[in-house]
Amino acid sequence: MRLVLLLGAVAEPLGKAIIHAMDAAIIADEGGDDSNFTAFAAQQRPFWTEDLVYDTTQPFPPRDGRTNYTGLRQWFDGEALPWFEAFAPCHFTQMLFLGDPGNATATTRTYANAYWRKPLGVLPAAKRNVVVQITDFYRVVSDPNSVAGGRVSYDWMVIDWPDVLLQLGKRVLPRPALAEGWYQPPAALDGVPAPLSFLTTPGQAAASRRVCELALGDWRLAGEVGAAWAEDLVFYGPAGVGLARGKREYAQVLVAFQDAFTDVELDVDVMPCEGAYCGAHGHLVGTHAGDFLGEPASGKRTRLRFGMHWHVVQGKVQEGWAIFDFPGWFGQLGIDLLSRSTVVV
Repeated sequence: MRLVLLLGAVAEPLGKAIIHAMDAAIIADEGGDDSNFTAFAAQQRPFWTEDLVYDTTQPFPPRDGRTNYTGLRQWFDGEALPWFEAFAPCHFTQMLFLGDPGNATATTRTYANAYWRKPLGVLPAAKRNVVVQITDFYRVVSDPNSVAGGRVSYDWMVIDWPDVLLQLGKRVLPRPALAEGWYQPPAALDGVPAPLSFLTTPGQAAASRRVCELALGDWRLAGEVGAAWAEDLVFYGPAGVGLARGKREYAQVLVAFQDAFTDVELDVDVMPCEGAYCGAHGHLVGTHAGDFLGEPASGKRTRLRFGMHWHVVQGKVQEGWAIFDFPGWFGQLGIDLLSRSTVVV
């Protein structure tokens, strides 16, 4: 660490430092009793505010019709314990891990290799290994009295459950024109997860943000793929959307959304950027005016939750990753998407 500082390297942003410390505590406690709230709280309390909000998706048990939880106890009962009971063994691999130099936000893109041993909500135990695509977005606050210099106050977590079910031979969304089910870390030597903070340079995040804000603007669905993207882009979409290579295939993705929604607005919660990478969590708000994923126009004003990430190379977005909360969107139409899990591919 002393050598890094002497070389004038960029320091790790606060958000990443907090999550790193939390991960280290979890690893140190591997093999412990995951069903014990007292032990869980002792492990996690140093890294979270008392009024933390953990905001997740189905099939975790809803609280008052919502899948977010306030405080460690609600989080443990609503999300952590159901996960521990459903998936074991489980190993998490982070592909992306970035913290904004402004120290207010951080985000990860992760996949879990897990054995699905017990039911989770409406989903029965698969009794086999699965890969679970996950993204988290964190809001942090400074706290000089904490072990990591700050605490997490809010965590938005989105999982691609239709992709998990697809691995089990159960399709809950119409088959897209593009291939599904493949994701990989950035095609760059920026570390895994990317980026390593000391490889970034001052001002780089601000430049990446400008490019990625243009890329995010494509989802207002007012036109074609914008100038922010490289011609040979790779976009890793979720189940129901698929993997797009090049602008032509990515345009197919946007057209499917454009044909389905009108009067689109973007409601963005957080948009952390570090080095050549950015992420954004929010909602695509629009009127459901056309067929979308097999559902005819309802005329309803809906909110589609998203977690996206981008990798900028030479001033263009070279790679993108996205997860949409499709179960949550279908729920606004009165449809329990995950209950379709008996439909065979």
